[in-house]
Amino acid sequence: MKPRSTGATPSAERKSGTPGSGKGRREDVRGSGIYPASGPTPPRAATVKTPASLGRRHSAAQTARDIPREGWKDCLRDFSSAHEGWTVDLEVFQPDQTARIQAHGLPMEGFSLEGDSPDGTVSLSLGEEAAHHLTHTVSRVTRITLIDENELEIDAADLGRMVVRCRRPPAL
Repeated sequence: MKPRSTGATPSAERKSGTPGSGKGRREDVRGSGIYPASGPTPPRAATVKTPASLGRRHSAAQTARDIPREGWKDCLRDFSSAHEGWTVDLEVFQPDQTARIQAHGLPMEGFSLEGDSPDGTVSLSLGEEAAHHLTHTVSRVTRITLIDENELEIDAADLGRMVVRCRRPPAL
């Protein structure tokens, strides 16, 4: 029986699969929103994604957006009412960007906003019982970002910030 020919020239067959034999491939990732760890620092508003979330499709409503100062009160009221009783994880970043989990799994009571000037203060109340109640306050708020429909980030003038992640409570 005669050996089958691939149709490629003998020199191409020898080079195929060997290091340096091909021209290589250059990927164009412009607009993908993916910032490699070896690359330049991503913009501060870049959304952090886990490897598992990369394959998920997101609607336009799930794109992070900064809330204009005049919309802060309405945004916080709407977010509070939509997530009242939901389970909240609260992550707090200090001005030196060290992070700590301030609360895990406490039910949302709601946000309050005092003043909407650069000296505005946002407070978040969590927990239903006095023994498990927490209020976290951010003074001199500079930015409120709606990361997605269940996640909110609040930045302060001193470069501290809090990130609020809400999960639907387990069914009873």
